[in-house]
Amino acid sequence: MGKEGLLNKENYMVPRNDEVSIHVAHSQAEKREIYKFRYRVLAEGMGKFIKKNKQNFGMISDCMDEYSQLLYAQSNLGIIGTLRVMFGNMGQFPQDLTKTFYMEKFQTLVDGSNQTFCLATKLSIEKKYRGSQVLYMLTAKAYEMIRTNHVKFTFTGCNPHLIPLYEQLGFRKFSRNFTDPGYGLLVPLIMVVEDVEHFRAVRSPFYRVARELSNDNQWGQAFLHAFPEAARYINSQLIRKDDLWKIVTKKLGESPLAAVPLLAGLSQDESAVLLHSGVVVTCYEADCLVSPGEVSNEVFILLTGALLTDSAGVQRLIQPGESFGGTGLTEPRPQYATISAAADSEVLVIPRQGFERFCRRQPQAGHQIIRNLRLTMPVGMHPVRLKAVKGGMGRE
Repeated sequence: MGKEGLLNKENYMVPRNDEVSIHVAHSQAEKREIYKFRYRVLAEGMGKFIKKNKQNFGMISDCMDEYSQLLYAQSNLGIIGTLRVMFGNMGQFPQDLTKTFYMEKFQTLVDGSNQTFCLATKLSIEKKYRGSQVLYMLTAKAYEMIRTNHVKFTFTGCNPHLIPLYEQLGFRKFSRNFTDPGYGLLVPLIMVVEDVEHFRAVRSPFYRVARELSNDNQWGQAFLHAFPEAARYINSQLIRKDDLWKIVTKKLGESPLAAVPLLAGLSQDESAVLLHSGVVVTCYEADCLVSPGEVSNEVFILLTGALLTDSAGVQRLIQPGESFGGTGLTEPRPQYATISAAADSEVLVIPRQGFERFCRRQPQAGHQIIRNLRLTMPVGMHPVRLKAVKGGMGRE
């Protein structure tokens, strides 16, 4: 069994008297409102570094918008969410993306050179609606369009702290990370559109829809045959808590209780629950995990390899067991150092959303984690503030 679902029914609620509907933008006026919404959410709300110019100031748009379907969620308040999906054969996508997602290799898995792929990007949701049904409604509409266009493989990329969310939708890690200017380190993900058994295993919200359609299991098998390395990536929705504890122990070479200062004062069970709220991510030499000014939404724990931190010209190596990035564990906070991989490494990423769920169940342990973060925080970083979290965690 996997961990508790991020998209279960209790998370589908929206505020009362707030009707939400999903639309596909057709007019230029609709598209401009989407571009403005992206800017408010991604640049102003999430601190993404978007290159500005006189033509697009206050908006986020690029050349792919011209060839994509722009979905948006509308409520009484206006646009509250949007998602872009682009359909086409390999030659219609930007060359750098075809290389990043190995589209040529995927094309050999199907008959004919005109195989339609889908690239899903620019997912943005108004803050008060995150954790509501809006995400499901947008992605369900996208999945419906994907099936209508007879797509076998859908690609996307996300920041490490969002991997558990995408893995529950049915995406999987399969390749090396890449960097998109303004968005930071991104992990490439693939959805095998007709792999109903995988949807069932991760409890994807698409499972009930997909099982009623005609599906061919060969695509899931073909994917694993072409990308055998994908099987070594740990899926956050499939790994058991106790199994993850054993894996982390093996990677660290000793119990996490002894190796990870962040866990000081916690029991093994509390620590195992906390680690299980995260995801193991592989990063490669020269990958930049954190840049100055980037907004943090997670804490990283180094498991293997070595990372280099550079703060105002002062450099040091981060060793296995050490944590960093924890300023964003209770609220989005900017980072003040550059942290990059000095060698191929593995980190365990605990998203803020996962930590907040942990605190609601185990408030005292959550309180201890915040204390530990304060003690282990590098010089020059903002102090972590205790934030009121449902379940009893309060301010000092």
